[in-house]
Formats: sequence, structure tokens, C-alpha cells
Amino acid sequence: MSPGHPQLLSTADGEVLVERNMFRLDDTASILATGPEDEPPIPRDELVTSACASAIFASGLGDHYPYVVLESWSAEPPAPDGTWERSERVPLEVDGGRIALSSGVSRFAAQHRLPLTPGDYVLEAWCRGSDNARAKRAEGVTTPHGEEHWLLRLWPEEPSPDLAGNVS
Repeated sequence: MSPGHPQLLSTADGEVLVERNMFRLDDTASILATGPEDEPPIPRDELVTSACASAIFASGLGDHYPYVVLESWSAEPPAPDGTWERSERVPLEVDGGRIALSSGVSRFAAQHRLPLTPGDYVLEAWCRGSDNARAKRAEGVTTPHGEEHWLLRLWPEEPSPDLAGNVS
């Protein structure tokens, strides 16, 4: 890795169940160590909110399955390709070394899991296709799949040369 050039360290992708317009990301080691007072606020006008070791994402439709790409980077990456309708950044603290996505209410696990060196991160969420998901619902599709797309990127607040060796 060249100094100053961000490197993609690991990635996971696939569908996530959205419940009540939400899905979430959690530091898996912190789930049992935190209480309700540590939960991120439910997003109202925000795309994403965070607190402690968790983030909640506000999807454009109630119950459906958006396609989500989760990436970890060595430093702030370049802007993603394509057109995205919304994006937002929040801080995220990782203590346990692994993050995972799940549904917003029941916490049904998704296949997305990434190793991360414990530390403070920037989480950037990008979203597009919310109107497509709502259109499918209007057409009578009860639970649309893959109409809404998310790109979730994490990188350390302070880039570290040690992260280059954590490629999965």
C-alpha cells in the first residue's frame, strides 16, 4: 500500500431485512455489553444515526430487502461510482473487532460480517433506489428485493499503516 492511498481491506454484500424502515450495524462484541441507553436514536430525517458501537439506517420503505455492500478501508476512500440519492457520515466506535448487519427491530442477522481493528471509525452511508422500492410496493409486490441499494464504508478516524495487513 502506498502512503496516502486508501486500500479496500474487506467487503461483504447481499440483502438485509429492513423492518419498520430500519436496519442496523453493530460491533458484535458490544451487543451484550450495552444497554438501551447506549442505542442510537431512531433516524427521523437522517439517513443514519450512531451511538457507541451501533448505527441505525433509515430505509425508504417499511419491510423489504435492500441490497447492501459493506466495506472497510485503510483511509477515507474516493467517492463511489454512479449516482447516489443520499449520503451521510457518522462516527462509530468499534471495541470488539468485528461488525455485522442485522434487521432493525428483531435483529435478524444478515450475512454481512467484517473484521475491524478496534478503534474509532468514520461510517459513510450512501443510498439510492428508495423510489424504486416504493414503486414495487405500489405495484403490489409485498416485500421488494434489491430495489434499494446501500453502500456502507468504514475507515479509521486516524489512518494507521498497520491496517494494510488486515485484508480479508
